[in-house]
Amino acid sequence: MQRWKRMTVLALLVGMPGCVRWKQVPVPTPPAPPNIISNMSRVRLKSGPTVDFLTLVVATDSIFGVRNNLARTRLTVSFDQVNRIEVREKDPIRTFALLAGVGFGLWYSGALGLGPNR
Repeated sequence: MQRWKRMTVLALLVGMPGCVRWKQVPVPTPPAPPNIISNMSRVRLKSGPTVDFLTLVVATDSIFGVRNNLARTRLTVSFDQVNRIEVREKDPIRTFALLAGVGFGLWYSGALGLGPNR
């Protein structure tokens, strides 16, 4: 593989977290039905750490779901321990900005055979 192709792949892999964002999920009030979140989600606990979930059910008094780890264990957390619930979403604006930055860097460096420094 050519050097500029390796650098492009490396830049895209390093920049992949720039393509997503975490959006806060509202907590339902007690008479509401449970909210099921099927996307990747995370729960920030009041004690500090975060717990990642593959699927999550937000009930009125607790949350429970399948953790994002190798064992795929189930976990239940009381709302007394939860600081914030977030879901991961794709962000097209940040993705486009990342791709534009990588493209500009390749053009400016002359790696594509174009640009001022070739």
